[in-house]
Amino acid sequence: MLERSGLPSNYQNISVLNEILGALNKNQFKLFYQPIIDLSNAEVTNLEALIRWEHPLKGLISPAGFFPQLEAASLLFSVQEWVIETVIKDIEYMDRLCPNLTYSINLSASEGSFDRILAPLAIFLEKYDLDPARIIFELAETSIFNHQSKTYSILEDLRDLGFQIAIDDFGSGYASSDCLNSLQIDYVKLDQKFIKNIDQNVLNQTVVSATLAIARRLNIKVIAEGVERSEEYLWLKGEDCSFGQGFYFAHPMPLEELCESIEFFDHQKQGQ
Repeated sequence: MLERSGLPSNYQNISVLNEILGALNKNQFKLFYQPIIDLSNAEVTNLEALIRWEHPLKGLISPAGFFPQLEAASLLFSVQEWVIETVIKDIEYMDRLCPNLTYSINLSASEGSFDRILAPLAIFLEKYDLDPARIIFELAETSIFNHQSKTYSILEDLRDLGFQIAIDDFGSGYASSDCLNSLQIDYVKLDQKFIKNIDQNVLNQTVVSATLAIARRLNIKVIAEGVERSEEYLWLKGEDCSFGQGFYFAHPMPLEELCESIEFFDHQKQGQ
């Protein structure tokens, strides 16, 4: 069967696979970091690591543009392992400047990659003498729901190693209440669809307020994703939401730009 380009589909797959292997060998994958802000005092408390493909012709490509190919080629584990070790190395560098930050890393619960991550994690902890509580592993709510029993077991193993756990895109699927009831988690990240124009949307206000109340009872911290306007920030702050993340505060940025961004928030805090 021919694709619209006129090339066989397996030919296209091989071409993409070769591109991805070349990207790995040529260090074309880069980490960007987006600050997460304590809404009570405007301090940067956490940095989320976000992978980008710095393609020589197409420019920066987000994970949605290449993760399906990684998974199909059974390369997702290798890339996730690279991300984790790179973050740990970056922590060593950043600790000389900002020693008290935590770092968030996205994990995929797809078959063949998630369960393999435990072995290298144990090696990294010993090799770099890292406090595992400095790292928060984020898993999308829908990803947990799709691989429920296996995922729950591995999340327990991650907690046993000392890592923190966050449920990403919380409220986007059908596993919200089950996640809170069944998992020992540290954070929930509210899906950005609830945050957009929340100052004007009574339904979303009700959902977020209820989630905040439940999280407080369970001693779970809440991060609001996708904060893009001052009105959203002020509404969340007024509801005592713990943390916020989004373009209103900062875009994802390379490591070398982080210090300037953190200095900006320090100045902002001093001016309050």
